[in-house]
Amino acid sequence: MLAPRKKELAQATWGDVRGDVLITPWERTKSRKQVTKKRAYQTPLVPFAKSALDSIAPKNEPQPDDPIFPGRSGVSMWPGSQLVRKLVKAGAPAGFTYHRVRHTVATWLENEGHDEFDRKLVLNHVAVGGATAGYSHGIALKRKRMLLRKWAAHVEGLVNGKRVVGRAPN
Repeated sequence: MLAPRKKELAQATWGDVRGDVLITPWERTKSRKQVTKKRAYQTPLVPFAKSALDSIAPKNEPQPDDPIFPGRSGVSMWPGSQLVRKLVKAGAPAGFTYHRVRHTVATWLENEGHDEFDRKLVLNHVAVGGATAGYSHGIALKRKRMLLRKWAAHVEGLVNGKRVVGRAPN
């Protein structure tokens, strides 16, 4: 239901989950070397994603540095084949590659009439807003939440055999 880069997701820790938001520290982003505003990416967790995380949470209280997706050695798994194997085992189609999710989300948003700003916002691309982005100190979390809920409603509709168009539930 989300569209982070696979490395960012694979390296997520339980301390990165704050309520219904997944925080990706700027140091763990692809653009860490180009970032001038050293701020974290915030990704709202739509109800389905939050429930998926809740279902894999350790029974005892996890430590903030504990990886959400531990590899065999207990540290964050390598974002390549291990993550893909786990996702395929959990029901992703054979031949699945994680990066295709990002392409699918971007294409769907475009087909639904969302502009480049919205697509970059959901994909955590650096140049959100172009030249004027440097003047904005806010994070469009409310907008990003709406877009991800709309995407989640679409995906849930596909899973349930229903085509969902238009507004997502609040």
